[in-house]
Amino acid sequence: MARSVQNLKNMPTPNSRICFAPEAPLLATGSIPGSGCTRLSILRTCPGLDPRELIDKSVTEFGYPPAAFCRLCWAKSSMCPAGLIAGGLESGEVAVWDPREALSDMLCLHPEEESLVGKLQEGIWSRELELGLGYDFCEIEKRQESRASPPLLQTKTGNLAAAASIAVDLHEPVALFSKHLGSVRGLEYCSHWPNLIGSGAENGRIMVWDLANPYAETIPTWETESTDGDAISCISWSPLMPRVIGSTSFQGVSIWDIRSSKSPVNSVGLFPRKLSGLAFSPLDQKSVVVSCEDYLDTPSLAVWDLRSMTKPVSELCENSKGIIAMSWSPHCDDELLVSTRNDKLMLFNMEKKEAIWKDESDSGRYYDVQWSLSNRGVFAAASHNNLDLFKLHDRVLSPV
Repeated sequence: MARSVQNLKNMPTPNSRICFAPEAPLLATGSIPGSGCTRLSILRTCPGLDPRELIDKSVTEFGYPPAAFCRLCWAKSSMCPAGLIAGGLESGEVAVWDPREALSDMLCLHPEEESLVGKLQEGIWSRELELGLGYDFCEIEKRQESRASPPLLQTKTGNLAAAASIAVDLHEPVALFSKHLGSVRGLEYCSHWPNLIGSGAENGRIMVWDLANPYAETIPTWETESTDGDAISCISWSPLMPRVIGSTSFQGVSIWDIRSSKSPVNSVGLFPRKLSGLAFSPLDQKSVVVSCEDYLDTPSLAVWDLRSMTKPVSELCENSKGIIAMSWSPHCDDELLVSTRNDKLMLFNMEKKEAIWKDESDSGRYYDVQWSLSNRGVFAAASHNNLDLFKLHDRVLSPV
């Protein structure tokens, strides 16, 4: 179905990486490299609020990161009612914050948020996840598991924040890791097991961290190296096979099973183009989408079959000059949002392999796009100068 999009808000929060809270209309923003500052903030995204109120009364700056953000993500935590915000930093570190105190101090401006902030204080977010189906790698038939449990990571890494006792300051990270060299451009929580987070950086090293107890002095980890040794540009978990994680370097794609050996179960190297991202399909466990960020006029999105990664199944997004960021809709599994180097936002129906919406405004280049997990059809896009909040509609619906 064709879609229309309404721009709900335009907020002057420039040069930011962004991520939505798991179960509340809240958005974290972190300063990107080259912005001239290091800042971590949280702001509200309730559609009923005036943008001026969002800026004047609804922003909390609570983090003091040691470096600017290359990636930012937010997930639930069994120990922290407000979840954990993690940042992949330009310095090669992975830093993790507990935002509960910052959220408790925020002034409630909207009736919808009174109950949400109350839930945070009561610890509602820490309820245990019920997991149903698990999947073998590229298995055609589904295998049912009763209450699938995350894998046990066998090695341990020191938590620099716990060792230095800096977590007593509520504004400091509760966990800080320094196992990477160069910018940490790959960072993502596992949707099935949010205690697991994967990271990758310029030295080609890929890490998985178990944050079940982020305050511990040592954290269980899984570690490997990219097959080509090139810088990691993206880390992504499979939503259908929770122990499978994928990575892109600037020249190759690797797929890993963290319960097995540290060799990739599938890989493709020596791509002729510079790769910017990877996203597993939420519809088909055998499919993965790979994006390119170069300036060529050839298609910048390619769909691959994990069983035979010899050539793409299909290609999309011609004349885009490359893809900067992409994000699957958490509410509509066949829709993929992308930001292009020719300064456009585009929405694709990946089942039909066609574009169903394109931003025709002259808003500039967006460096990050993310869907809200709590507000259906709402997504945010961050540019050099602004943070825009959009609402997606079917054309048969009336604007809100």
